[in-house]
Formats: sequence, structure tokens, C-alpha cells
Amino acid sequence: MRRNLSFVAALALVAIALGLSASTADALLLVQRPGESYMLFEAETYDTLVSHDGKGFVPVDRTPTFTSPVGTPVLPAGTTASAQAALIDDPRVGNSDHSSTVTYRLMFRTPGTYRMYVRDSAFEDGGNTGNYGNEDSFYSPPSFGAAATVTQHGYSGNTEGNYGWRNLTDANYVVTPADVGQVLDLNIDDRESGFSLDRIALSTSTSESGGALDNKVNASGLPFGSPGPAVLDLDWWANRTADSGVYEATTGGARLDDVNTGFIEGTIALPFGGAWLVEMPFRSDESGSRDPDDTADLFIDGSLVGTAYNTPAAATTLLSTVVFGSSFDYRVEFSSSNAQYHLHMQSWPGFATQVIVPEPTTALVWSLLAGLGIGVGWRRRRR
Repeated sequence: MRRNLSFVAALALVAIALGLSASTADALLLVQRPGESYMLFEAETYDTLVSHDGKGFVPVDRTPTFTSPVGTPVLPAGTTASAQAALIDDPRVGNSDHSSTVTYRLMFRTPGTYRMYVRDSAFEDGGNTGNYGNEDSFYSPPSFGAAATVTQHGYSGNTEGNYGWRNLTDANYVVTPADVGQVLDLNIDDRESGFSLDRIALSTSTSESGGALDNKVNASGLPFGSPGPAVLDLDWWANRTADSGVYEATTGGARLDDVNTGFIEGTIALPFGGAWLVEMPFRSDESGSRDPDDTADLFIDGSLVGTAYNTPAAATTLLSTVVFGSSFDYRVEFSSSNAQYHLHMQSWPGFATQVIVPEPTTALVWSLLAGLGIGVGWRRRRR
């Protein structure tokens, strides 16, 4: 059985095949997979790295990039860095606090309070070779979008290219339901030269082990161009052109009324043409009396994208596809064995994310998808 992946996950695999995901030259939107309660990413997959005085964090790999003041290749051939790359607060130059700022752009699917974990190492900068007390700290932000002002002392105990995880008990970040699907910035600043970041994790669990984190898959990386992708909220109800047997239970969404079948259809105008990832969430009813076989079929531009079912209780199913053009038509057909509105599932407001694929490589992207055996829903709108 061939399993369809979301376009974001599939594009991440293509990015790897094209050498994009490990490239620090490509800005990335890091996207949490639906249903997951964590997000992990490589420290070098940032959106921007700004040096304020020519010092601070720099990306390194096992080429090596340079040799430290005490003769260690950075990174050494035997490094345990994930993806064989990392960031390091450059030990070759003395830096003042906040010499550089690294910004990660994140998109969450699951609300909650997220604890930060970092996989780090310390490299001797030559200032005091007796210990790593001057190479073991950085700044984290107090919240998403805020400047990095919270000092994080200490390191994992791993040094000179060996990395380990650390639980930052005072670094907790709230993702509200309103934040879901929005782009949130996470800023990191340097503090002491020689400190190195390999991987960052955000999890709703406050007791993740290093082994468990090592086994978790990184978030999908969606390449985009400056100034970043457009992310639009989609109001299915306000843009409807016809409906029958449904009502607006949640602002922007639709739910079957006291009938067995119904539909909503309409047209969404996008601000400009190109490729767009369109996602529509469906929420099953929480009652044990609901019929799990109730369905909602999503059609985009006349083609079936997928079917959501009224099970398990109070669960969210995300149906997604990619459209091309400056607008698309949608239709949702609801079907239920009972005629009680309060037992029915409902659609929630969705969102569209601009997908920027360089035009010359578009054909290559789709051919790579086919070669990887990945089925992806996408629709080209007739003009």
C-alpha cells in the first residue's frame, strides 16, 4: 500500500535530495507534523544568522571549517554532531555578549507549552584551558518573537565535537490555539565563544531523555525566498457560494445540521499565483454516541483530496493538497447515519502556505517525488 505524505513532508525529502535542507544559504520555514507534540531541528537550519560585529555564531561541518585555538579541527572527523554540522560561537575571535542572533521560523500544528532541549558541546577557546567554564553558555528568548535575553549556563558535559542533550528547565514556550498555523520566530544569541549548538528540540514533555530525542525525526523544512512565505487564514464559510444542510458552528468552518447529508462549496481567491499548500482541518465529535463512520469528503478544483472520519473522539484530521494559480474551488460533502447536529464532525478554518520552488527545478522536484515513490496530492487550476 502506498501511503500519501503531506506535501510539506514530501518536499522536505526532495530538499534533501537537492541538497537544500542542509544548506545554510536557504531560508527555511520549519513545520511541525500534524498530531505531533514536539518539534526538532538542526541548529544550522536557521532562517537568518546576523552578526552584529563580525563575531558570534558561525555554521561549521566536518570539512573541517577551521581549526580551534588549541588545535581541534572544527568539526573533527569523529564528531557526533547530527547531520555532521552544527553552529559554534567562533572561538578564534573574542566576542562580546549578543555578537550574533540566529532566528528560526517555526510553524506549529499542536498547541501547548513547549520545553526547550539543546544538543550541545564546548570547544576550548584558549582563554582558560583548565576547564570549559568560559565556553558553556548562550542566550535564549523568554517567549516566541522576543529578543534572546535569558542566560543559559552550563553544557551537556560533551566537548570538542562530541554532543549531548540538555534540558533547559527555565526555557518554556507557549503555543496558543491562535498560534497554530502561524509563523513564530525563535531567537538565539551567542554569549561565550567555543559554545556549540547541534540540534534544538521543543516538546510538550518536560522529561524527554537524550535517547528519545535522538530517535525523533526533524521537522519538515520548507524552502522559501525572502521575505518569507505568505501564510493565509482560510474562511470556508465566508467564501462559500452555495451550501445545503450545514451551518457555521465554528467561525470560518462548517458542520452538518440535523440532516444526514449536506455540503458547502465556494471559491478562495489567493493574493497571487504560484504554488500553495492548502490545508483543511476536520474535528471529530467528542461524544461516545457519535457514529465513527460519518464522513467528510474534501474536493479541490473538482478532485477528491481525501476523506475525514468522525473518529477517534475529539481528534483532528488534516487534509491537504497543493494548488497552482491565483484561486481554487472547494467543496466539502458531509454524510452521517444520524440526524443530530451535536454528534456530527465539523470543518475548521484552514490555511494556505505559499510554496516557492525555483521555476527551473520544478520539473525536477516532481520527478524526484515520483522517483522516491511518494504520492502527493496536488491540483493545477485550469486558466
